[in-house]
Amino acid sequence: RGALAPHAAIMASLENLLQQLQTPDNEVIKHAEEQLRVVLKRPDCVSLLMDTVSASSIEFVRHLGAILLRHRLRGHWDKRLSTSDRELVKQGVLQLLGAEPARLVRKSLASAVAEVARLALEPQGSQWPELFQVISGCASAGNAEQREIAYILLLELAPVVGEDLLPHYATLREMFSSALADSDDRVRTAAMGAVSALLAYIAKYADMDTADGEPNVGMQFVDMVPALLHVASQCLVEGKEDVVCDVLDVFSELVATPFPLINDQLGVLLPFLLDVMRADQALEIETRDSAAYVLNALADFKPKLLGRGGFVPKILEVVAWLIATSHGSVAGNIFERPPIEGEDNEDDEDDDGPTSQGMAQSLLDMVALKVPQAYLLDPMMAIVLQCLGNEDPTPAGAAQRKAGVCILAVVCEGCQEYLRTQISLLLPLVLRTVQDDSPEVKEGACFCLGQMAEHLSPEIFLYDNEILPAAIATIEGPSQNLQCVGCYLIENFCESLKPAKVQPYLGRMMARLLQLLQQGRPDVQEKSITAIAALAIASEEGELCSGKVGEDRKDESRGDIRRRTSYRPHLSWIIEPIREHA
Repeated sequence: RGALAPHAAIMASLENLLQQLQTPDNEVIKHAEEQLRVVLKRPDCVSLLMDTVSASSIEFVRHLGAILLRHRLRGHWDKRLSTSDRELVKQGVLQLLGAEPARLVRKSLASAVAEVARLALEPQGSQWPELFQVISGCASAGNAEQREIAYILLLELAPVVGEDLLPHYATLREMFSSALADSDDRVRTAAMGAVSALLAYIAKYADMDTADGEPNVGMQFVDMVPALLHVASQCLVEGKEDVVCDVLDVFSELVATPFPLINDQLGVLLPFLLDVMRADQALEIETRDSAAYVLNALADFKPKLLGRGGFVPKILEVVAWLIATSHGSVAGNIFERPPIEGEDNEDDEDDDGPTSQGMAQSLLDMVALKVPQAYLLDPMMAIVLQCLGNEDPTPAGAAQRKAGVCILAVVCEGCQEYLRTQISLLLPLVLRTVQDDSPEVKEGACFCLGQMAEHLSPEIFLYDNEILPAAIATIEGPSQNLQCVGCYLIENFCESLKPAKVQPYLGRMMARLLQLLQQGRPDVQEKSITAIAALAIASEEGELCSGKVGEDRKDESRGDIRRRTSYRPHLSWIIEPIREHA
């Protein structure tokens, strides 16, 4: 390679150093790393690495050499490589990629080629026609490994030189259409990744309109979504969930763009997402959560499309099924530690990751907040009434009732104006489930009452004689989970009640809350403190709390004044000792 050619002795030394990094001896690795730093500072290290990747018979050495080559190119391209040297590098990396027998090394070399492309095509007007010729040649090769190389390259190139690929859209469309139906699963998977990468580039950077107002060529790739999802379904069957998660991440980006990239594909995308969410034990929870994230994005950015397309009933059906078949707590966030003022809660070591229950509730909350209610209210009420009206005493019936109270609880915020008019219909059904034999249903019912108290005021306060006895029965029971949710209900319901309505129940509630404060587990103790503070406000005995216990806030849309709980930050002097002894 002329001026770039390193001495054979140095190349042999580099190969030996790279091989030493694979040994189990830390001292050997440390010594090799020190020597490697010296070699990589040489002005001819790019050529040295390319020759090592080309000549070595050890796959690990070639793999690590390709990775180091990509990294060293960044600092050497402009500073240490002449124009002729750069041309040699461009030719050399393409030759290395075509000749490499190991799949893992090919992927690393594809990343190096993408880095060369980024550097070489960065100056305006620069071209590298040989690159696309190699891609086209590989895509039409009879060897499946060569065909896969084409799409591995495109996967790596799309994020860095997507603009240079789009002019070849006619050829790319033909290539992708063929590859997504390839007989080799590795080619199909690589093509799926490449299409997704190009779509991600289009979503982020591509100008959607040309100068004459015609659709940009980027829009021409969107109609590949059905074929892409077909390959994704095959990947799920084959256990390749990680690549499907990458594709789902791209869809969330496509949904978030203001351009109509995905609008015409909802008919195939929605069923796929809902099927993934419903897969239960067949798929990893992270994969199902990725599908739920795309649905959340659709509800957030394309709510009217969801409504007009008739997708809301299908989403609610899957949400109800997920809640009914999950065994997690309906009121899971109630049991989390409330924040103490000044405490950093960014790194939560107790976070166990996504759950089916959490996915369903998060999606439902977004749908209730964003989708126009003309499309939501009828199917939502139909499911709620059907579930709450289920009198089957078996676990299957209890699961349906749990789903009913959970759905109602979650939509209280987004549908509050409408639900205020339906309290007389819904409240008796919820109160009946407080007496349910299933602890999960009871817990969900109390959580639902707390949500109704928070979002359906002031109408809900007309039912104090029905709700307060239910709250008392909950905190007086033996279940500490129910005690915790009961405290949450008392806090939300009582903080805005008039003193006359609280007084008949005040003694009994305070007596039990003080017992829980002394005997309950830490989360129950903390919730009992906030419940006591709410009772203090409601009974006009606010001096029981340290600091300012409440502030008047006028809800301009309702015209009423509610006292909100600004007392929480001032309870740290009580809560911190509880946590210290937990």
